[in-house]
Amino acid sequence: MYNGLNLPPLAPPKRLFGPAWGLLYILLSIYCANLNFVTNNRQALYIFMYAQLVLNIFWTVVFFSFSNFLLVIAIILLDKRRVKLLLVPYLLWLLFATYLSISVFFLN
Repeated sequence: MYNGLNLPPLAPPKRLFGPAWGLLYILLSIYCANLNFVTNNRQALYIFMYAQLVLNIFWTVVFFSFSNFLLVIAIILLDKRRVKLLLVPYLLWLLFATYLSISVFFLN
């Protein structure tokens, strides 16, 4: 499905998505493990963390399976959280995914 789309100039090859997400999930896992040491608003942090992970999974399904490019833009805009050092690569990926999503929406 991905190869059949009109892609923007900076679109990576399909084979790079797996390793990129693998690294991002490792960093997210380290971040989540450190939430055990948080004492203030711990329950709220866990709720936001799980909601964000659900949005990640939902984005992948909506983009690759349903090709609903407008909805994936809305999903990214819902994804709000504080950025810590381990989350900087994730934030950069979200910004890049936003660029890809908007570009694919307009090109297709």
